[in-house]
Amino acid sequence: MNNKGNALFLILIAVALFAALSYAITSSSRGSGSIDRDQAEIAAAELIQYTTSIEQAVNRLRVINGCEDRFISIQRDWDGDGTIENNTEDWRNIYMPATEKCYIYDVLGGDIPWVDPNPTWLDGTTNLTWHYPDNACIEDLGTNGSGITETTFCDGSPSTHTDIVITLPGISQAVCQALNKNLHDDATIPVDVQAWTGLTQFDGAFASANEIGDTAELMKAKYAYCFQASATTTIAPDAYVFYHVLWSR
Repeated sequence: MNNKGNALFLILIAVALFAALSYAITSSSRGSGSIDRDQAEIAAAELIQYTTSIEQAVNRLRVINGCEDRFISIQRDWDGDGTIENNTEDWRNIYMPATEKCYIYDVLGGDIPWVDPNPTWLDGTTNLTWHYPDNACIEDLGTNGSGITETTFCDGSPSTHTDIVITLPGISQAVCQALNKNLHDDATIPVDVQAWTGLTQFDGAFASANEIGDTAELMKAKYAYCFQASATTTIAPDAYVFYHVLWSR
C-alpha cells in the first residue's frame, strides 16, 4: 500500500508540475503580444515627443528670434562627413541667414539635438530618415484655402500654401496605428490619394503645394498623422509615413 501510495503521490506532483509549466508557457506567450503593443505605444510616444519639441523650437524661432518662414534652416551634417558645410548635401538655406538664430539644429537657434530614427519605429524595409519636404500641404491649416474639396485642394496651388513639415517615411504598421490612436483616438491609417511626392528637402524655397490628403478627409486640419503613401509616391511608395506640421502657412 505504501508503494502504491507513493507512486500516486508522485504522479499527482508530476501532473501539478506539468500544469504549472503549461500555464507559464501560455502566460509568456500572451505577454509577448502585449509587449509588442507596448513597444508600439512607446515608439509612438517618442515620435510625438520629439517632433513636438521641433515644432516648439520653430515657434521660438518665429516669435522670439523673429525668423521669417523662408529663413528657417534645417542645415546640419546631413551627409555625415563630420562637418557642416554650405552646400546642398547639408541642406543649407539658400537665403543664408546672417546668424544661426534661425537654425533648428544649432545651439543659437532651436537647439534641437539630432536623433536618428529608432529601428523599433520602422518597418525595416526602407533606409530612410527624417525628411523636410518642400511641397507638403494639409487642408484647412493656416490660410491655405479653407473649404476647398480634397480632390482639388492644394495641388498645383501657389507655394504660399506650402507648410513647413517634418516627415518620417518607413514607419511600421503597428507604430503607425499607435500614433493615430494616441493622437486621434482612432488607429485607422488613411491612404494618401493625392500622390504626394515629398522628394526634395526644404532649403528655404517653397515648391508648389502638393496636398497630403485622403478620401475620408481624416487628415483634414490635422497637425500630425500617420498615413500610407500612394504607390506613386517618389520617396517611399506604399510606405507608412508620419508627418508633423511645424509651421502652417
